[in-house]
Amino acid sequence: WDRAVIMPTISRTDPILMPAVEVTVTGGYGLFAFLDEGIRRQRAIEAETEAARKQQEMDKQREQEQRNQQQGRNPGGGERGRGPGGGPGMPVDPDHPNRRPVESNMTRPTGLPLQGDERVDLTTWACVTAKVPIKEQISRFKDAFENARGGYSPDVDFPQYAGYFVERAEVTPGEPQWQKIPVHDAQAKRTVVGNALNGKTLGTLFALIQKEWPGQSMEVVDGRYMDPSGVLIYPLPPLVGREWGIEATHPDIPLAVNAPPMETEMPPEGEQPALPTAKTDEADEFLPADGTSRAGGRPGATRGGGRETGMGGFGMGERGGFGMGRDRSEGGGTMDSRGGGMGTLSRGVTHWLLRFFDFTVEPGKQYKYRVRLVMSDPNRRPFPPNALDPAVMNRIRDENQAAKKAGRASAQPIRFTEWSEPSPTVGIPLAGGVQVAEAKSPTGKLFNDEPTAKLLVDSIGDVEGKPTQAAIEKEFHRGGVADLVSDVEVLTIDGRWIDEVKSFGFRTGITVLDVKGGEQLSRDHKTPARVLLMDPAGQLFVRNELDDLPAVERHRLTFQEPDRRNRNAPAQEGYPGGGEGGRGMEMGFGGRGGR
Repeated sequence: WDRAVIMPTISRTDPILMPAVEVTVTGGYGLFAFLDEGIRRQRAIEAETEAARKQQEMDKQREQEQRNQQQGRNPGGGERGRGPGGGPGMPVDPDHPNRRPVESNMTRPTGLPLQGDERVDLTTWACVTAKVPIKEQISRFKDAFENARGGYSPDVDFPQYAGYFVERAEVTPGEPQWQKIPVHDAQAKRTVVGNALNGKTLGTLFALIQKEWPGQSMEVVDGRYMDPSGVLIYPLPPLVGREWGIEATHPDIPLAVNAPPMETEMPPEGEQPALPTAKTDEADEFLPADGTSRAGGRPGATRGGGRETGMGGFGMGERGGFGMGRDRSEGGGTMDSRGGGMGTLSRGVTHWLLRFFDFTVEPGKQYKYRVRLVMSDPNRRPFPPNALDPAVMNRIRDENQAAKKAGRASAQPIRFTEWSEPSPTVGIPLAGGVQVAEAKSPTGKLFNDEPTAKLLVDSIGDVEGKPTQAAIEKEFHRGGVADLVSDVEVLTIDGRWIDEVKSFGFRTGITVLDVKGGEQLSRDHKTPARVLLMDPAGQLFVRNELDDLPAVERHRLTFQEPDRRNRNAPAQEGYPGGGEGGRGMEMGFGGRGGR
């Protein structure tokens, strides 16, 4: 339909390349788990020693029973049959005499499930996200190629991203000093896997994931907003104790749980892409000789419940460099334009997500970030004579000559966008944060009465040589700092037991500046609270009681004291998450800064 009456007479020019937009950064902290062979061997030795000790105790008990029977004593007399905790069969750890089980069966451990032989490290990070304007880039490609010689096919002349660079500048007096941030793994030793996120570095990173991570955290972002090649997305690290949430995505890109229903995928601009049908078609330059796609699927997780998110494939070059090359000898893997959803966008999707984790940040400091996209060069494949504009041909020739001077056979088939605008300033938090539980407004009976906010303060500290996360509810006035030392109950890493910890240090550096809400509307209802806070880096932010309600309810439900008179009774008054149908059971600490 609507065939061109006159054959195209213009040449293929270089399309305008659109940079990433609206770069945002979130500072966070948390516990990451990693496989550790030394810990695995130590746990195995401890298990064997404990089994031998229990066997000795059983042998002694049997000998004692035999002596009692020989002496005519009652085998069931005395204190036999009572556990060391004073109750029948009460399982108590001798090293933790005050340990008690989690009473509620409606809670479960959040985050990555563990098997006991992992190393758990405290990690701080900056999560950099941006929007990649894919729909506008498609329009730019169409403007440049639709009426040009050499033919135009929406599925072939489709923007293919080969990766991106990230630069960071610490906020100090004077001009920003931008420094390139290499791609690191999530461990404390920070293995460098590349200078940019691309097909090669992703391949190296997934090899480390399979070897050193106990599993890969489940992707939480709606997959329709992700590049099918996967090169724009740093995988979610193995977070323990809570789930990834809004800090893992851009504010304008929804999480999967909040995404609208899936609609029929439509080609860009409502067109149906014409798939190549013969070996002579130009799209076959992206395929190997056997006609199969070179695009490989992203490796899945190895242990602990990780899963594949169905994001297509990515190319891994044999010699390094960015993917998307025509041939592996050109320094990159290739991506079949039909194999990973190329040529189509889901209805309503205008941007793809870019995500990067910087694990080299220091708590208490302030940073800005910017990113630069790298794209496959759409004009670097065979075309008929005079199809390319002279300016394009000159550019390619100059790039190849520069590559030969540098000792390479030819230039990589990639192009670079401009740097994005710098992100807003981000402050990296200490290993602690707060949630708003409730507020109390002044009663008016005292002239110096002022509002107070009850905050759920959480922090990660060292307990018996292990990083441990604890939380406690405390009231603060305006000007108060959420730093304290207190006896507290903590949840074991497997989520089954509650231990007592003496003099646990909560270190957040967060100051309460103002409190709104808490006015009594009725006997049982108050206006929701909002609290203005300042982090250690001097950044102001607001927390809302309604947003923090699930985390507060989960904490109260987990640590509430059981009613021994009625084991089936709902939670005690004041614990709104208790009882059947409690809210927020699957949510941990979330919100700003990953708290």
